[in-house]
Amino acid sequence: FNVDTIIADNFNCSYQITKYLIDRGHRDIVFIGNIFATSSIMDRAMGYYKCMLENNCPIRAEWYIPDRDNEGNLGIELPTTLPTAFVCNSDKIATLLNAKLTEHGYTVPQDVSVVGFDNYHSGNFDRDTFTTIDIGRAKIADAVVDLLKRKYILKATVNEQILLKGSLIEKKSVRSV
Repeated sequence: FNVDTIIADNFNCSYQITKYLIDRGHRDIVFIGNIFATSSIMDRAMGYYKCMLENNCPIRAEWYIPDRDNEGNLGIELPTTLPTAFVCNSDKIATLLNAKLTEHGYTVPQDVSVVGFDNYHSGNFDRDTFTTIDIGRAKIADAVVDLLKRKYILKATVNEQILLKGSLIEKKSVRSV
């Protein structure tokens, strides 16, 4: 679309969080997210994929696990062989995965490591649980204000695409192997 946009650098942030796992000894890493659901999830999957390739980690087709069906109904099926780590496309999905793992008798991070994305907190979410990527609401708000200044005060007419970098937030969901 020919409009101004402010988006997270999903590709590089997902690369960063996948590399974080690899640096802690993980090589069997699953990505959870329906890559056709949104461009953000696809970008996050591609960042994971590039990192896995560049670090000579095994990539198996069954290790791309969808988190929803084509109608948008959420649901996660665990792989038959449990990896050492999961990269979830969001903290909400990390929370759903954690519930599924618990249901099957696994504990994070003792049995498997889990990372999320968004640094999202809800009433059912322990804000200190999942290592995640934070884009930051303040950073988004600042970008919007700066963009509005250029558009309305300076009369800028060119549409802009602003890519926001994220920060890795270490929490309690990753163990070294």
